Amino acid sequence: MSKHENAVIRYIALDKCFRNQGRKFFFEDLLDACNEALTELNPKSSGIQRRQLFEDIRFMEDSQGYEAPIERKRENRRMYYRYSDPDFSINKRPLNQQEASQLRESLQTLTRFRGMPQFGWVEEISARLTQEFGLAASEKVIGFYDNPDYVGREYISELYEYIVNKSTIEIKYKPFAKPEYEVVISPYYLKQYNNRWFLIGYTEKYSSKTSLFALDRIVDIQPSKHTYVPVDDMDFDEYFDDMIGVTIYEGSKQEEVILRIANNRWKYVETKPLHGSQTIRERGEEFTAIRLKLYINRELKSLILSFGNDMEVIAPEHLRNTIATEASEMHSKYSF
Repeated sequence: MSKHENAVIRYIALDKCFRNQGRKFFFEDLLDACNEALTELNPKSSGIQRRQLFEDIRFMEDSQGYEAPIERKRENRRMYYRYSDPDFSINKRPLNQQEASQLRESLQTLTRFRGMPQFGWVEEISARLTQEFGLAASEKVIGFYDNPDYVGREYISELYEYIVNKSTIEIKYKPFAKPEYEVVISPYYLKQYNNRWFLIGYTEKYSSKTSLFALDRIVDIQPSKHTYVPVDDMDFDEYFDDMIGVTIYEGSKQEEVILRIANNRWKYVETKPLHGSQTIRERGEEFTAIRLKLYINRELKSLILSFGNDMEVIAPEHLRNTIATEASEMHSKYSF
C-alpha cells in the first residue's frame, strides 16, 4: 500500500477521534488509533511513530490539508486533542485544489476501462463523481491501447469471480490446429501479454503445477463439482518476472542468455530493457553485449528475431542454433 493510502487511513482515524466529544484523546491514544486502523487493514503493518503523528496533525490543520480546527486542551501535565467545532469533519469539507486534481486524474484513468465486462461500474462511479464534485474528466491527453474486438474478453469478469471464490470450472478449449477438448481447471490467475489474455490454473490433464490457457481459444465455461486444488506459496508476479511473456516449457530451468546488439539499436534496448535481469556484459565500438537470466521460451525467440540482423545470440548454444535455423529458413524463402 502506498504512503498516500496509508496517510488517508490515518487521517480518517484521527478525524474520528477528534469528532468524539465524549472522550479525551491524548497523544498516545491518537497513536494507538492510527496504528489499529493500519493493522486492521494490513496485519503486517509496522504502524507509525510519534514523529509521523505530529506531521499528520500539522497537515490536517494546514491550508494545504483539511484546515481542521484542532484544539489542544491541557489536563494536568498531559494534553488531549479535539475539534473546537464538533460538527467539523474532513468528510464534510470541500475538496481542495490538489485533491480535485488527483480525483480528476483518477477519473480520467478509470475511463480507460469503459467497455470491459468486469468494469461495468466505471460508468456509474464516473457519473457520481461528476455530479457530486462537479468533476468532468479533463481533455484526453494520454492514450492506452485496448482491443475492444479481442475474442475472449467476455470471459474476464466470469473467470475473475471463479478465481476469487476458488471455484473449479470446466472449459471447452479449441487450440490452434488441434481438436477441441474439455478440461477441468482450478483457476488461479489472469495475465495479459501482447494484447492477449491468459488463464493460469491447475488441471490433472497435465503433470505440471500450472497450465496456461488463452482466453481467445476458450469456447465455453461451466462450473464444475470437482474439488478445487489450491495453489501453495505461489507469487504470480514473481513467477512471471522470470520470463518474457507467459510460456514456460515443462522441465525447463532459467538460463543465462548473452546477446550482442548493434550500437545503432542499443539505445532502444537501454531505455526499454528486454527483461528485468538485463545487465551489460561488454561494450564495443560496434556493439553492446548484455546478459539476461530467464526462461527461454517462444516469446523470447520472437523478440530476438524481431531485431533482425541487429541482434546476435552468443549463448547458450542451443538458442543460438535455434535462431540460426529460423534465420536460414527465412532467408531461403526470400532467395531467388
